[in-house]
Amino acid sequence: MFFRVEQRVELPYFCFRKIHVLQQEGETYLDWLKKSCVFCDSHEVFHDLSLMAKQSLDICAELFEKYTERVMLHGDLYHDNLLRRANGCYTAIDPKGVIGPEIMDLAWFLRNEEDMSDDPAHIEKVISWVSQACGYPEVDLRKALFMEAVLANVWCVEDGMPVKDR
Repeated sequence: MFFRVEQRVELPYFCFRKIHVLQQEGETYLDWLKKSCVFCDSHEVFHDLSLMAKQSLDICAELFEKYTERVMLHGDLYHDNLLRRANGCYTAIDPKGVIGPEIMDLAWFLRNEEDMSDDPAHIEKVISWVSQACGYPEVDLRKALFMEAVLANVWCVEDGMPVKDR
């Protein structure tokens, strides 16, 4: 399913504002990034990936400081995990259940958009649209996207898969 910017549906509002509940205790995105840094430090991974993992941890800490709400996130919220019911409502499936600020749930959605198009301008349009729809600054959405891309690549290495070039 490829999201077209021209189709300005209210889906982001539903996905990024209505599904979250306050949660103070449990595994956080910061924990995920810390574990990725430990993995990179204790295994032979590409030097650049190890540096980017540390950079992603710093970004995550920055976003945690800036956005202080702690909610239970889906953790894997992207196109294939959003199903439209016959009545027009959406259902989010396959949650990972991780804690952090709401902006973190936008990162997988953006990564999926980036993977769906070879046009670099497409992701910029989507970031702009999501920023307008959800109220997060574009710069913070780009940081979350970078952080999520690095985390996904560390997980690929952990699973013995090749690193993606994006």
